Amino acid sequence: MNQYEMINIIDVNWEEGESAPAQKMISEEVVKTGGTLEDIGSMGRRKLAYPIDKKTEGLYLLSHFLHSPEGLVLLRDNLKLNPAVVRTLVLRYRGQPGIALEEEEVPGDNEPASPETDAGEESAPAGEQPEDELPPVGKTEE
Repeated sequence: MNQYEMINIIDVNWEEGESAPAQKMISEEVVKTGGTLEDIGSMGRRKLAYPIDKKTEGLYLLSHFLHSPEGLVLLRDNLKLNPAVVRTLVLRYRGQPGIALEEEEVPGDNEPASPETDAGEESAPAGEQPEDELPPVGKTEE
């Protein structure tokens, strides 16, 4: 059994674009064809780069699973025949599965606090001049 990573684009009109039924459908397909699902997550609803079958948006799902190479062919065929699945990409995966997707960021919360020096100014690293003190381009210092 090999470890794989799969990205699916699901039709947003199927099950009203909800990620839970789509994740369940993908996990059932993996298990039905002889695989073991390790992790699955939603990347959210995104606009497609170009229309696919007159669809302009899709729900992206990312999953990691273990599967035999022979069963993988059956999995791909089943997903191609499923009308809810717009596109599927399966890749051999060599990393540790771990999906941290759809984490909403609140603007302004991730800004690091600015460290203040004794003089109240930031100092440049040794050997570098601050940007505002660089000589103009094209002129040499004499």
